[in-house]
Amino acid sequence: MELKTISQVAKTYDISTRMLRYYEQVGLIESLRKEGYSYRVYDETNLKQLQKIIVLRKLQIPVKQISLILNNPDATVAIDIFNQNLAELDNELTALSTIKSILVKFISELEEIAGLHLAQDFLSNEAVVNLTNSLSLVQKNVKERFTMNTLNVASNQLSKLQNIRILHLPPMTVASCHFIGDNPNENAAKIMSKFVKESQLLKMKPDARCIGFDHPINPYGAPSGYEVWVSILDEMNVPSPLMKKKFQGGLYAAHVIKSDAWDDVLGLQDWIADSDEYQSDITTIRYEPYTKGAAYLLEEQLNYPVNVQNPNLDPDKIQIDLLLPIKEAGTIEETTSEIKDSLQACGFESKLLTKNKFRILGFTKYITPELGDDPVLDFWKEVKQDGRLEMIQKYRKTGVPILGFGSHDMDSQKNGGWRYTICLLETDITDVKAFEKFVSFTKKVDASKWVSFDLTKENILNFDSHTIVSKLGYSFNPPISGHFDVFPDGNITLFDGSKPSEEETVVYHWFPII
Repeated sequence: MELKTISQVAKTYDISTRMLRYYEQVGLIESLRKEGYSYRVYDETNLKQLQKIIVLRKLQIPVKQISLILNNPDATVAIDIFNQNLAELDNELTALSTIKSILVKFISELEEIAGLHLAQDFLSNEAVVNLTNSLSLVQKNVKERFTMNTLNVASNQLSKLQNIRILHLPPMTVASCHFIGDNPNENAAKIMSKFVKESQLLKMKPDARCIGFDHPINPYGAPSGYEVWVSILDEMNVPSPLMKKKFQGGLYAAHVIKSDAWDDVLGLQDWIADSDEYQSDITTIRYEPYTKGAAYLLEEQLNYPVNVQNPNLDPDKIQIDLLLPIKEAGTIEETTSEIKDSLQACGFESKLLTKNKFRILGFTKYITPELGDDPVLDFWKEVKQDGRLEMIQKYRKTGVPILGFGSHDMDSQKNGGWRYTICLLETDITDVKAFEKFVSFTKKVDASKWVSFDLTKENILNFDSHTIVSKLGYSFNPPISGHFDVFPDGNITLFDGSKPSEEETVVYHWFPII
């Protein structure tokens, strides 16, 4: 079997290169070295091992337990671990079922006193206290059967992150190590640790903080890169290859993860998109000197002074704050303007759109490798045949487009792929409340700038989005994790089996940009 590079494996299995490096670090898989090639590659044996890991992670099995299962041929080990996880799920179901019954009880009690003022001590009276005290004691079997649609809705709700914090990072002077090449995280950390120890930084600054982020030269290909900062005294000098930088600080949405929970990045992006108070803010450069291509997501290692002095610390005990830059949500004037000389610059007529954060409603599907060669086309046919497309047309305002939104989020990641949603903008629906009764998916999209391309049946095959967007001088807006197919006036010619002329514009693309 042909060896696959880390980038190829990440794309094929829809898993981050960071997770692949982590699985290798903890001994679950191994990479090989191909003669004359400087990057890690994987053989058939390790790809089969990776498939097992992915299945077990989707079942919420912790990495340590996965290691026990895969490294022990005794089936009783796997049985014991699965039973343990079943017991934990039973406890969660019991708690949720009990909380539901208590809320029903509260509603019943309050309905009896409807019209009266709610007593200040309602939640502290003896009956209520006794009821809630039983939460950890109640045993109840959950025997309800769920349809797949209900299960997907439940999965979507349970996958949403909890306990997002809003914090303001202070300005700080940092020593920066930017490593380009293989194992960039580990190599950058080693260089920085050497500096911290040799300079005795922690004696001078016992509250030092450590922040890192992906920083490849080319965001869309090899070689990979990573940058690590450690806060230092303002007057300190740093030796080469380190650089001294000024971090301006700012407002961030934060979520604590353990070392193997990198998919939570998507959950953090989902949370910001759903928020009415905040929106992402990756357009402001928050440190100098800045190198083009630096990533938007920061990762702060919590309790860094303790961690760095304990080299044998279990990686699973290291907590990391995922940090996404945000700002208070505002309103912008929605506009559309031609991008001058775009045809000469990138080969396509292009427009620049500015839009407020908006909501889409429609029908969604997880797109996974086993769905075949053209699952998006199959989904359009399915929606047309079963009447859902007719429902969209019924509630679509005259002249507005039908949208197809290809995106990643935490829920789709946990279900093994990405999602495609056939939908309408909320503002383009004649009766939102009526339409909501039929649709299975709604989502807020958080972006203010989009570039739009006119595509025909002829030129759509030659469209390389990353290259073309960069030729116009823009970069993709990473927190959006998706783009739109836009069918003018609801005309889905490209997908309904008819044959438009080669020159006919059949679809626009909207790409979120910064």
